Amino acid sequence: MISTQRFAIWRAVVFFSLALLVFGCRKDRLIGSEVQPEGYLDSLILVDTFTIQARTIENDPQRSTRFQNFVGRMQNPVFGSSEAELYLNFALQTENIQLEQSPSAYDLIDLTLTILPLSGYGDMQDSLNLSVYVIEDIMNIDSAYTSDRKFRLDDHPVGSTSIAYTSNEAITDLYALTDTNGNPSYEGIKIPLSLDLASYLLQGIGTTYSTTTGFREFFGGLAIVGSYDDPSTDGAIFNFDVTSATAGLTMTYALAENGSTDTVTFDYNVISSSTRFNSFEIDYAGSMVESAIQQGTAAENLFVQGLSGVKSVIEIPYIDEFAATTDAAVSLAKLTFSISDLQPDGLDPSPSLFLLVYEIDTDGDTVETLTRDYASNTVRHGGFLDEENGTYTFDVTREVQHSIEQKQRGNNVNLGFTLNAQVPVLNGNVRYQNVLKGSDNIVFEVYYTEISE
Repeated sequence: MISTQRFAIWRAVVFFSLALLVFGCRKDRLIGSEVQPEGYLDSLILVDTFTIQARTIENDPQRSTRFQNFVGRMQNPVFGSSEAELYLNFALQTENIQLEQSPSAYDLIDLTLTILPLSGYGDMQDSLNLSVYVIEDIMNIDSAYTSDRKFRLDDHPVGSTSIAYTSNEAITDLYALTDTNGNPSYEGIKIPLSLDLASYLLQGIGTTYSTTTGFREFFGGLAIVGSYDDPSTDGAIFNFDVTSATAGLTMTYALAENGSTDTVTFDYNVISSSTRFNSFEIDYAGSMVESAIQQGTAAENLFVQGLSGVKSVIEIPYIDEFAATTDAAVSLAKLTFSISDLQPDGLDPSPSLFLLVYEIDTDGDTVETLTRDYASNTVRHGGFLDEENGTYTFDVTREVQHSIEQKQRGNNVNLGFTLNAQVPVLNGNVRYQNVLKGSDNIVFEVYYTEISE
């Protein structure tokens, strides 16, 4: 039983780098499928009767800093409720800024936060409320925050709006809109913010802050929180662009004398050095996932989810017996998973999943690393959705060959994998929810040739 889950990013990266060198240099016993003629598998020995034990487990919080920018909430009977909040801090448009006169000499006109919708996942037609709060803590730009991190927010929002779309195509169409001169006319979602906040920012220019470093010590940033008026709605989670030139925080003010109508705008931008991260909150109470987590190794269905949600453990308990009795050159070993009929309506499955190999370290922790097959060839590794057949297939040839060789050397062999919707070091954070058929419907095939010593 795996009690502690943790993905050691640095070990994965080190493993990836070393594996490229090792697999590229050593004399391989594999008879690679990429150099074999069509139909070569027909002449090989096939074993596909291995026992598979699979179950669903919860992920530990994963890194969610400077990846996607999710906001919203979605729920269904399968995965329960998932919520995403977005935290941002900003940089000044120019450094060493000063006001020409004292702040009291200016009239504040507007303070607006602009974000650009990219896509939604879930029921996007329900109106999602976007509320903007001031972050009361200071975010460290050098920190890699994980998805369970939260910061203290002001009690009341400084601005809000609502969004709804008929489809992702409707979002894409917005960017095709043009003005009479043929220039793009869509300017994004503009959220008007409190003039009290604008006054606070204006008062600090040149006195409390004149550089980005000083500004980040002066102002913690903003959080965008999504909610629905009807808590029973299925809802959606949206991804936003907050770093493009047209996104960010804009303050507009004018000199309050002689009836001047000339206005000045100043931008606070989200740039590469800015801290932006997602906080995710998932509640499985009463869901199918909650029941699956409590099940044993003969699970009828497996659940694999982004947002630092659940993943699946796949174990092949008797691979050691095969390795002990077989001196094999493995030509191909593959694992195939099928999408279940329980896949929630309206939620597309992941375009790709990731298979990690795991081992138990001396502290009893489970350490997951990239498979030898992924390190050797990321395309051959597979994991891409076969839409026609509703399957994901992974090449695990090198992992099986490694198990055989380790057993022949007298070492203990335990072959286990985790199936993941997101591995932040590879694909950041994703929103996808996947239901797959369980242990009895996972296909594990090994094609090999007996060789003599």
